[in-house]
Amino acid sequence: MILFIYGVNSKTIPKEKILSLVSDYEEIFRLFTLEFERLKNDFKGLGASVISTCQRFEILIALSGLDGGEEKESAAAIRQRLAKYFKSILRKHEINFKSGDFFYSASEHALKHLFGVVCGFESEDIGEIQVLGQVKDSYKRSCEVSLVCGAINKIYGEALKCAIKVRNKVPVFTDRNKIRNNLLKMLHERIGDENISGKRALIIGGGGAGRLAEALRLPGIKVRLVKNPSSLKKEIFKDYDILIFDAADIDFRVNASDLSRYNKSQIVVDMSISRNVSVESAALENIELITIENLISSNWKEGENLKKRSENKNFYECAENIVKQSAGEAFECLEFEFGNGRAMDLMKEIAASIEKEFARSARAIEDGKDLKILEGLKRALIKKIPSLIKRRYMKKLMY
Repeated sequence: MILFIYGVNSKTIPKEKILSLVSDYEEIFRLFTLEFERLKNDFKGLGASVISTCQRFEILIALSGLDGGEEKESAAAIRQRLAKYFKSILRKHEINFKSGDFFYSASEHALKHLFGVVCGFESEDIGEIQVLGQVKDSYKRSCEVSLVCGAINKIYGEALKCAIKVRNKVPVFTDRNKIRNNLLKMLHERIGDENISGKRALIIGGGGAGRLAEALRLPGIKVRLVKNPSSLKKEIFKDYDILIFDAADIDFRVNASDLSRYNKSQIVVDMSISRNVSVESAALENIELITIENLISSNWKEGENLKKRSENKNFYECAENIVKQSAGEAFECLEFEFGNGRAMDLMKEIAASIEKEFARSARAIEDGKDLKILEGLKRALIKKIPSLIKRRYMKKLMY
């Protein structure tokens, strides 16, 4: 399987030059989509995603289904084409560069690099969440123009899991009681103690969402909890005064258009580290947006000097081990799922059989709610196929 990251970042060229480049994001993204179309014509099944933050503009590449010799040759050809693209956009922005200025990382090392970026290792501090929002935005743009493939989607899902593991080791995130208390305090301030009873709140997300729901019910707020965001119809947003999002799903996104269409005054709370709510929503007149940063910052006393987590050796080593282990496990799964031809064929066959059987069962069901449950069960079963096949395959190797 071909898997690598190629591009430029603040380690290869000066940071101000990177900022100059990414400030023209729309144009350089458009130029890459044109180059990708040409690449895809030559390399069937190719997938890509742009990794763009204020410190980098990199491309993640994935391609499976090739034999050893063909794989090596194809990887070199794709890398050469990307080098030509990057040289072109750097010249256009009058940025001087040498051939060694391009960043390159392959296989498991590429995943470790991406997971490290997502977890804030190359930002102001480890566990910082702003960069994850930037990475997610560029991934979503890549999805919208059909750059990604199954392997790319899998990688970003694993990157989010890794970021959550690291976040859960950061004291400011782990104290969920303080975060809940801060949110309740803000809601009382904005709605008023006398008006809060009877307000309707919708919570989307798992984890500690149940405890948050209990805390909101105490002052009389009517709460509905939805743990699976994929089953959610955004039309129901209009029925609530408070919308709270904490979905650990990199594909889940609430856009400004989802919140503006009904012109209803609402408090929207984004507690997710992967940015469930678009930042543009804050500009809507009918929306008051509260983010996880707002809830965290109020944990600390004004003027308190916080030591950077990157300077805490124990925490740094702990976070680094999480990234290393997560990248290794993710790469092993990718190699099995996308680098094993027989396993891929078997997974497709099983998925097709499940689809067929569920379609047959659905014809006998008239209740829409039951159909929805059936569809959710089908998706859950198909999602489990890779891990079940891998377990059976590894067991066969052992005996």
